[in-house]
Amino acid sequence: MNVVLKARCLPLCLTFFTLLQVHSACAQANKFEEGYIITLKGDSLNGLIAIQDETANSKICSFKEGNGGEIKTYSPAYIIAYGIGEKKRFVSYTVKSRETNEKMFLSCLVKGKVSLFYFQERYFIESANELQELITSTTNVTRDGKVYSQPMPVYKGVLQTAMVDCSTIHENLKNTTLKKSALLKLFVDYHKCIGTSATIYESSAGKIKIAFGIALTGQSTALDIKSEGHPTYIYLDNNDAMTDFSFAPTFIVEFYAPESKGMFRVRTGLSYYTGNYHMYDQGSPGTLDHSLTIDMARIELPVMLKYYPFKKTGLYLSAGLGFNLSVKWDQKNMTIIPPITIVSESSDLENNSFFTNPMAGIGFDLPIGIHKIFIEGIYGQSKSVLAPSGNPTSKLNSLTFTTGFVF
Repeated sequence: MNVVLKARCLPLCLTFFTLLQVHSACAQANKFEEGYIITLKGDSLNGLIAIQDETANSKICSFKEGNGGEIKTYSPAYIIAYGIGEKKRFVSYTVKSRETNEKMFLSCLVKGKVSLFYFQERYFIESANELQELITSTTNVTRDGKVYSQPMPVYKGVLQTAMVDCSTIHENLKNTTLKKSALLKLFVDYHKCIGTSATIYESSAGKIKIAFGIALTGQSTALDIKSEGHPTYIYLDNNDAMTDFSFAPTFIVEFYAPESKGMFRVRTGLSYYTGNYHMYDQGSPGTLDHSLTIDMARIELPVMLKYYPFKKTGLYLSAGLGFNLSVKWDQKNMTIIPPITIVSESSDLENNSFFTNPMAGIGFDLPIGIHKIFIEGIYGQSKSVLAPSGNPTSKLNSLTFTTGFVF
């Protein structure tokens, strides 16, 4: 199979691969495991619980009584708790936030005399039927006429009060930080100290999650080539960059840690881009004309860091590096005696089979149930499309607009 045929097959192969991943992601999104719900009357109903991400787990519980049963969705106002086997348990509580009080499902890490709960790097304890958040605060301290901010581990006082029946609690709290591993150790030691059992549940805290998606990308590119004194391509120096616009299928993979409050995500994936560039330089009367045609295709694997400065708005900033593999490069340079007599023809512009391009941009997420759609704009530039030895120099500028769906 020749290179041109391979290049033509690549969009179809990439699209087919993307559809397979979508099927897999959809299957994962609709996966159910054995679990239970506890109604407001205190009754426990066994059935199947949908597997969701952390944010969705805090808002809704999707439950059905069997494989063929109707899916019912419960908010924290309509059930007391739900669980997935013996691995996870979520309990409905009213949690204070800056704006208002919100009812949500908190992930139970430890169930015992004193219970530990978690949601997006916020930790809570329940003792004597009272829910309290574990926090730190700051206070201003004046020393030598200067004001300093000093952290106050308020959570240690809360924990010591709740665990006062353990004789060693003061010593145990000395090195306890407001982190999952440290708190779990403290709660295990506490229940051993008072001689009672406790149930330890799994949590997504500290684990890396993976989300898949598909998108359609429209990319506007400008390929600017300068001769750098190469006699065959002197005519390029007085011309504007060659431009092209193309659409591309895009497969997306995102990595994120729920414990980071959702402020950061790493995105990668695969995109197939084509570029068809043409320039015709018309010389002055009595001189030669020139024509340059470049037909190229590349597969790009981006590695982008997404940052959400205001998570609730869905707005994010994105920056990273694109790794490009050239899969097609057809180039033809012609010298012409007007109107149509070809004097010479060459294909001596060598491209790099691999090159990178720094990228940065901005985007917006819109939640759709437990999934999301997004739209973003990314600007990129590469100065290494052409091989450096004896070649003219090149600069490939790209403006990419992408809209897609993340599962």
